[in-house]
Parts: sequence; structure tokens; C-alpha cells
Amino acid sequence: MASILKVNTIQDATNSNTAMTIDSSGRVLQPNKPAWHVYRKQSGAGLTGVIAWNTAHKNVGTMCNLSTGIVTVPVTGTYHIYTALLGTNSSGGSMSEDMNGFIQVDTGSGFTSKSRVFNDFSIIGNGAGYITGHIHLTYPLSASDQIRINVTAGHVYVENNDDPFSYFGGCLIG
Repeated sequence: MASILKVNTIQDATNSNTAMTIDSSGRVLQPNKPAWHVYRKQSGAGLTGVIAWNTAHKNVGTMCNLSTGIVTVPVTGTYHIYTALLGTNSSGGSMSEDMNGFIQVDTGSGFTSKSRVFNDFSIIGNGAGYITGHIHLTYPLSASDQIRINVTAGHVYVENNDDPFSYFGGCLIG
């Protein structure tokens, strides 16, 4: 015999925080599901190294430290992670050099040569203007793993804009 459970809201037992709501059309909302979408708000410039994203469109549970740009995974699960990095020169002008970028994951050994590097990319500059590198991946992560974007060659363009060309984000998908 089939059972039907009819509820609009599911809360945790300890603090009565809303974990899930279901609207009249059957759409499910999970307001506390881990997610982030961050960018660097700064007057047009070219950055290299670890990007310290300082502004968030979304940062559920303060996953991304907006001083360092490093994301700390709050709960073990499978995550979708993405970034877009617009290549530039050191002053924010047209690319004149190659750019290499990485998503790095530290599983406890620190961001060293033992860090897991995902989907690195290289963009050939050749003075061709601005070229964007994209990385998307879906990967299992453990609680306390840390994730960062590291530009090891060339520069990524950042701007004083709330709809930037370069950004970093992700979310728990299960």
C-alpha cells in the first residue's frame, strides 16, 4: 500500500530551522543548501595568483571567506563547481600573455603540490583582446575540504561591477 505524506515545510528538530519548503506546484526550496557565487569587486585590474574574491551574490553559510577567496566545504557530498576567468594584462588591458588557471582542492595537506588540481586551462594571449577561460566540474568533496582559484600565469580581469566577467561559484547537489 502506498503512503502519501503531505507537508509544506520540513524543519530540523533542534532549532526549528526551515530545511525545505514545497509550494503548491510541487517545487522544492532548500534555503540553507550550501552554495556560493563570488567575484572580486575592484577597479579594472589584472590579478594573478590566488584570487581573493571579496563580494558575494550568494554565500550560504559563509562558505567563501571574502578576505582570502577560499571556500571551506561545510558538509560531505557531491558539489558542482564553476569559474569564469577573463584574461587580461597586469593593468586590465588587452591580453598580451598566456594565462593558466586552476581550481585547487586541499583535502588536509595544505595547498601544496599534493593539492588536487582540477581542469586546468591555458589561454594563448597573442594580444588578441580578452579571452575567457571556463572550468566546470562535479566532484565529491568532504567536510572541511578547501577550494580556491589559482592563476599561475598571466592575469585575470576584475572590475568594480556587480555583473563581472570573472567569478567563482558552486553548490551542493547531493
